[in-house]
Amino acid sequence: MVIQENLAHLPAVAVYGLLTLMVLVEGPVSILLAAGGTAAGFLQPLPVFCAVTLGNLIADGLWYGLGYYGPLEWLARRFKFLGVDAAQLTRLKRVVRAHAGRLLVFAKITNGLIVPVLIATGMARVSLRRWLPLILILNLLNSAIFMIIGYYTTLSLLQVQRGLEYLALAATLLFVLLASLYMRRQWSRRDWVAELETE
Repeated sequence: MVIQENLAHLPAVAVYGLLTLMVLVEGPVSILLAAGGTAAGFLQPLPVFCAVTLGNLIADGLWYGLGYYGPLEWLARRFKFLGVDAAQLTRLKRVVRAHAGRLLVFAKITNGLIVPVLIATGMARVSLRRWLPLILILNLLNSAIFMIIGYYTTLSLLQVQRGLEYLALAATLLFVLLASLYMRRQWSRRDWVAELETE
């Protein structure tokens, strides 16, 4: 309960702001941890969901901005050894412009391809109106799924922990019972009369 006491001293905005930053840096793991905190009673579910979704949305916007404003085309032209030429970049932009929605949905589902697809979406100068509503909906779904998984996983672990506590209690009681039966048996084998006569 030390965590709960420490969180009580921080303003709620700071806790959820920190959570947003954590999701911005490392999304899925932070979401699972936040959902675990919710299941354990340390955090409130609705602010966690809002912070998680905001963190994901900011991260996606930053990756898009890197593609949009970053000098990636300049880097590709200067560093030919990377194996990317102007024709490939033009083809990539054309494909991304034509299939931005499908690519974003696929990338968000796989969760590992979202960064390159967002950078490519920015390089292709796909308008915000085309990708932002879709990413918002996908982030809401993604956050909800990860929060549900983290929440119920934590509840299951807490139940297992309680079960282990009961198991430890039962093992202790069994040990005490067996020890008392053993001692009783040992005492019943003793010849008390002979011991009293020798004294």
